[in-house]
Amino acid sequence: MKISTLGWAILVAISGASAAMAETIAPADAPKWYGAFHGGAAFVHHSGADTRGAVGARFGRRFFDRVDFGLLILRSGSKDNATGIEASELFVMISGDYFFDQLPGLYLGGRLGPVGRAVKVPGLGDIDATSFGMGLGGGYDYPIKRWLWLGVAADWLYAPKTEKTVTSNGAKVTTRFVGTGFTHLLGVLKVRF
Repeated sequence: MKISTLGWAILVAISGASAAMAETIAPADAPKWYGAFHGGAAFVHHSGADTRGAVGARFGRRFFDRVDFGLLILRSGSKDNATGIEASELFVMISGDYFFDQLPGLYLGGRLGPVGRAVKVPGLGDIDATSFGMGLGGGYDYPIKRWLWLGVAADWLYAPKTEKTVTSNGAKVTTRFVGTGFTHLLGVLKVRF
């Protein structure tokens, strides 16, 4: 199935919105295998327990794929000692589509900096944020379709969901920040065996 340039643009836009949604809905205590939404045929956005996020790449097989689930089996990352925010991350997921083909696959993804950073918000102090991530990933579909997917995506996320409670005039005030973001699909290579 060929997808036009406009179709890819729509999918990329949807995937960016879904990345922001994944940041917004991820509970603060989400386990590391927490699944992520991926709109259309774009990429895996894996939200960690701290909701800072890691951008991987998982390019779907069908135009109408909607929900992805995954089990994180390996995770390795580095942190910025000054902020405690993860600068890069590598992960391996066993993943499959909940709708349509329900075909499992093995996916390798990762995120490289620049590093995440802490943003100072007046009256609230430092709020964790992730600046920019680059994802590289691929998947192997077998035996149903025998496709090898390899893709690169860039992702920008800012101020993932953070709750901050401060005391103002003797009263406790809780402010919640939610994630925003967009994704730019840099390229995808599709090989059929």
